[in-house]
Amino acid sequence: MGKKENMFNFQMKQLTKRQRAIVLPVMVAIGTTVVVLAILTIVVFPTITRNAQRGVAANGFSAYLEKGTDLGAGKIVQKSDVVAALGNKAKSVSDVDVSGVFNYNGDRGQTATYNFVRSDGVKASLYIDMTAFKSTQSMDDQQILAETGLAQIINGHSAYYMHAQTIGGSREYRLVVINDIKAYKFVIDQPLENIKINEVSAVASLIKLAQKAAL
Repeated sequence: MGKKENMFNFQMKQLTKRQRAIVLPVMVAIGTTVVVLAILTIVVFPTITRNAQRGVAANGFSAYLEKGTDLGAGKIVQKSDVVAALGNKAKSVSDVDVSGVFNYNGDRGQTATYNFVRSDGVKASLYIDMTAFKSTQSMDDQQILAETGLAQIINGHSAYYMHAQTIGGSREYRLVVINDIKAYKFVIDQPLENIKINEVSAVASLIKLAQKAAL
C-alpha cells in the first residue's frame, strides 16, 4: 500500500461509522478514478500543503473534520436519561463518547454514543446523530424524511419513525426529531446476527429518551 493510500485510510478512520456511511456512498456514485482524485484533494492534500484551504475540492465540494468545534451533541441527553430509557434492556451503560464535528459540504454533524451491555451480556450502543443543516434547501435536498412516518410531537417538535437500517454487521432501529433545520437521529445499534431488542421495543425507548432531550 502506497503512502497516499495509508494517509487516506488514516483520515477515514478518524470518522465515526455513521460519518463514513455518509461519505462512502458518494464515493461509489462518483466512480473509482474520480473518487481517488477527489478524496486526495478533499482530505489528503490539504494536510500536506499547509496553505491549501483544508477540505475543499476544485469543484467547491467539501467534506472534512473540523478542528476545535462542538455542536453540543454530548449535552443533548444525560447518561441517566439513557439508563432510564433503556431500562431492563441494559445491564450497564458507558459514559458518552462524542465525535468530532464532520462538515459535509456545509452541513455539520456530530455524534454522541452511549455504549451499553444488553441484559444478555452482548455489547450494543445507543447514539444520537445531530445534524445542523446550512439551509432549509440543503435539508430538503438530503430527503431525510423520505419513507418515514410521523410518530408523535415531542416537546413541540415532530418525531418520525425511520426504516431499520443495516450498516456492516450492525442493525439499527431509528427515530428522527426535527427542530427547524436541525435533525436529531436517535438510534439503537445491535449486532446483526444477535438481535435481542426488537424494533418496537427499541423505538419505544428512543421516544422516551427524545422526550428528555434538550433539542
